[in-house]
Amino acid sequence: MALLKGLLPTVLRYCGVYPQMLIQLSRRNITSPVQIKGMDHLVLTVKSIENTVMFYSQTLGMQVVTFKRKSADVGNPSNTYKMLEELSWPSSIYGKECSRCFGPRRFIRTEEKKFQQGNRKALSFGNQKFNLHEIGKEFEPKAHKPTAGSIDLCLITDTPISKVIEHLKVCGVNIEEGPVERTGAVGPITSIYFRDPDNNLVEVSNYNSDQQ
Repeated sequence: MALLKGLLPTVLRYCGVYPQMLIQLSRRNITSPVQIKGMDHLVLTVKSIENTVMFYSQTLGMQVVTFKRKSADVGNPSNTYKMLEELSWPSSIYGKECSRCFGPRRFIRTEEKKFQQGNRKALSFGNQKFNLHEIGKEFEPKAHKPTAGSIDLCLITDTPISKVIEHLKVCGVNIEEGPVERTGAVGPITSIYFRDPDNNLVEVSNYNSDQQ
């Protein structure tokens, strides 16, 4: 029975139930009571979790979080992070030492004694995070076609773009485009573009256009 329940979403997709549902919704005048206030996390499917962790922690100062979701913990957002660990990466994946970083090289986990150490990895920044899935080792449920290198995302920083550029050069990261003016979610932004180890397109931006 458990196996049948697990296969049900896939069966529904291929039998055309989801497309039929969309057709029905398009024929109705429905106003949603749901109001989304933000994004909690995004799942990145990557070729190598180790390389991805190294890249984002060194180039953009993201904090590396290790966690484990148990079946008993599902639905309880407080049961996510644990412990405190400090790691040090000797060099970037591009073969150059990163002498400066936007954030501390301390990868924080909240200490909760009632949970055993987990082995899932995430990259935390601000109030959001990237959960990491390695190709062929994805966690369920997952996207219909998880693919490395298919993401195009924009990250906002308070660090002046000129300093971002300087640090990326130290790390040996090639800037594909920028600085250029773009339109962000709430106003004009100044952006640069580069690629991560999976060739995802990463845009890093300032809302203040003053380059210092």
